[in-house]
Amino acid sequence: MIKRNVSAICCGLLLILLGTVVLYGWVFHVPGMIQIMPNMVGMVANSAISFILVGILLLSITINGPQNNLTKLVLLTLLTTISTISLLEYILGINLGISTFLIRPWLIDPNPIPGRMAPNSTFAFLVMSIIFFLLPYGHKKYL
Repeated sequence: MIKRNVSAICCGLLLILLGTVVLYGWVFHVPGMIQIMPNMVGMVANSAISFILVGILLLSITINGPQNNLTKLVLLTLLTTISTISLLEYILGINLGISTFLIRPWLIDPNPIPGRMAPNSTFAFLVMSIIFFLLPYGHKKYL
């Protein structure tokens, strides 16, 4: 039990740190903070925000309480909304502006739609939000 909480806390803090560093890079135009790996496409702001939300959700798993349930629900709703709208932009071929709502892309991006989260990332964040929604209902070990 202790090891699971420690690993959730460590992973949550690392995700929050990663997302914060990338958002800092976007706000202050520091390309080295956006490109996690050299010569790779930079992480978009929506992905950084989603990583921060997932990190906070991982930290909130370790805390029980009625106010924590409301916090989890709000964070999950935000994560689900961001990932669903981003995925719908790809599926429907439209631009709803969620990718560049707060931060305009300023890097040279080979992506045909600069600043938009990749479809596999949106799908992964959507699956994570579904897992976090279902997490309180899974109490039995089957394996």
